[in-house]
Amino acid sequence: MEATLAQSFGPGARDLLGSFARSGGLRREDLTLADAEAFLQFLDRALSELGQSAADAPARQGLRTQASAAAAALRAFAARTPQDLAQGDWPSRHASTTDRGILVTAGEYWKGKEMQELFSAASDLGERESVFEQARHVFVEQLGEAGEGVLRSELSKLGKRPEELRRADVAHLADRAAVDLTAMADVVDLPQEKIRMQKQVESIRRRLEAIAGDEA
Repeated sequence: MEATLAQSFGPGARDLLGSFARSGGLRREDLTLADAEAFLQFLDRALSELGQSAADAPARQGLRTQASAAAAALRAFAARTPQDLAQGDWPSRHASTTDRGILVTAGEYWKGKEMQELFSAASDLGERESVFEQARHVFVEQLGEAGEGVLRSELSKLGKRPEELRRADVAHLADRAAVDLTAMADVVDLPQEKIRMQKQVESIRRRLEAIAGDEA
């Protein structure tokens, strides 16, 4: 995906994918072509975030043109058959003649002010949308590496995937996690260990409620 997007966004393709991955609680290296359409929707939202910040209408249209070319290339890549891929017939190795006629090269365009504004908007959007990543940090901070597994288990009970988690869900997550983790602490025989676990549970609950904010 990165090599294909780099045709339109140059080195910034890596940052765009990283922002998208954070928005869904994923790692950039775990992204696959199955995430292509979700990424393109994210890119469209990032473009919408720019509003009137780009210098003028032609500049905004330039960004849209670059994004359209990226979408076409990515969808073409996703549509390749196993035989095409085995032969190395990848969009990242050649641009279409149509693209050559209407686009400046990525090397010329990606350094521009408007493109940098797009990367910044995508980064901000990724941080705002990454509710799962915020929740994951809370669980890992209190429970160590096992914390992410606990979080994913709690999400499963809520019928949610990481990328579907929203702030409104975190209030329910806080309640459910507090009940389940308290039950685990109650079966511990050692008083000091029980107290430690109870403090962890309370810290997790408070932090999750803070993430939920007004939705709590």
